[in-house]
Amino acid sequence: MELDPGIQFVLSQLNQSSPPPDGEVVRPNLDEFRVIFDNVSRLASGNVESIRSVLDFEANLEGRSLKVREFIPEDCSRDVYGIFFHGGGFTHGSIESHHGVAAQLAVATRSKIYSLDYRLAPEFPFPAAVDDCIDATRAIIAMSDENRATPLFLAGDSAGGNLSLVTSIALNLEKPGIVGAQLIFYPVVTFEERPSVDLFATGYFLTRDDLIYYRQNYLPDQSSLLDPRANVLLSPHLDLSPPTLIISADHDPLFDEAPVLKDALEGLGVVVEHDVFEGVIHGFVSMGAFTEKSKIALDRCASFLDDNLKAK
Repeated sequence: MELDPGIQFVLSQLNQSSPPPDGEVVRPNLDEFRVIFDNVSRLASGNVESIRSVLDFEANLEGRSLKVREFIPEDCSRDVYGIFFHGGGFTHGSIESHHGVAAQLAVATRSKIYSLDYRLAPEFPFPAAVDDCIDATRAIIAMSDENRATPLFLAGDSAGGNLSLVTSIALNLEKPGIVGAQLIFYPVVTFEERPSVDLFATGYFLTRDDLIYYRQNYLPDQSSLLDPRANVLLSPHLDLSPPTLIISADHDPLFDEAPVLKDALEGLGVVVEHDVFEGVIHGFVSMGAFTEKSKIALDRCASFLDDNLKAK
């Protein structure tokens, strides 16, 4: 399948610089890169329209507080709400980088969305991000009578997809059915190198070297690869996952993670649907300024919620 023209343009800009002669990957200062990633990603997501209000607040957790951004669309007619976990390889990304896609998800699903700023590696390696997502989700649920009584869905892209999977299981183990659905885009599932990593190792935005870098920083202790809070397929409670929509890009080194997840969930009787978008790359849902397929994917999330998450 040929690449979407907008995606071709994105890659042409990303791939302009030649690799160093010795093949060594040179990475910019992480603090500087985080700022660049936030700014570029927010621009790439395109215009944000039809949002009634955006509000930042602090979720006060044990020993720490985390920033949360609330999006309320002009049409907030669906009587449910969602919590969004951003991607970025567990080392970068924020509510700023994913401001656009979280807002667009709110508009598409006609739902209030809370976007969470969890702690990042290497300063805070695993399981800090997991703890943040679980604890902040609990805090958001508890902060109002409306939230406690309203159906909840989780959403996340890439690293955020992994955090959604883990958080939904943890919350549903505490209170069965409290997370009623999840929407995950090109998720990290097992951290294993599958054939798609070789197939799309370079030239398609996310690279094999990126995946190694993220894994080493997020999981510096190799034993963590056997922890079900990292490799979700090892969870003894995977059957508590809510109805799940997986959105994949066909030109993505993480592509092969999704079918493995789908098969595991189906085998446990979990409702799961897997949509593959052709001609796009990892991160395409955050590239609405360049490809219409971003909007199509977000609209698909709305139809999935129509079928699988009903107001109580």
